[in-house]
Amino acid sequence: MTALAMMQAIATVEESIELPAAVVSANGLNNFKSVKKAYINGLDKSTNLTNLPCFINWYDAEPTQLRMGNFVEHNETIQVDFYAEDSDRGRLYAMAFYDATVAAFINQQTSSKRFGSTVDHISIRSDSPAIATMEWNGLSYPGFRLFLDLQRFETVVPV
Repeated sequence: MTALAMMQAIATVEESIELPAAVVSANGLNNFKSVKKAYINGLDKSTNLTNLPCFINWYDAEPTQLRMGNFVEHNETIQVDFYAEDSDRGRLYAMAFYDATVAAFINQQTSSKRFGSTVDHISIRSDSPAIATMEWNGLSYPGFRLFLDLQRFETVVPV
């Protein structure tokens, strides 16, 4: 699988995240129950964020390593940034989507899923603080940052 296919699979999972009805009703979060957009590899920092709430993903890779037995190991990190509208409930939205996003990513750790079988191993970690004020194009938004540390193994044919 390619890095592009992996990034598209991550965005598909993110765009499918919906807040549970109980969380929405208990906290008055009726405006945004789902994500409007997941960008697969960043945006120009001068772009206005108009599709909120949204995810912006940033791809980073370590050098590929050839392993014994004709396997290539790809180690990649995806920085996952979430932005919510800066409203009176913005931080509540960020916290609710944080919980829902972590649950969705944990659900992908089962061997039958793994982002559409594009990765072999998934580790999830967060930035500190987990819920923070995110800056974009000179504006502040409630949000969070997660990191997906991913491994992909690929069989190569010797030349």
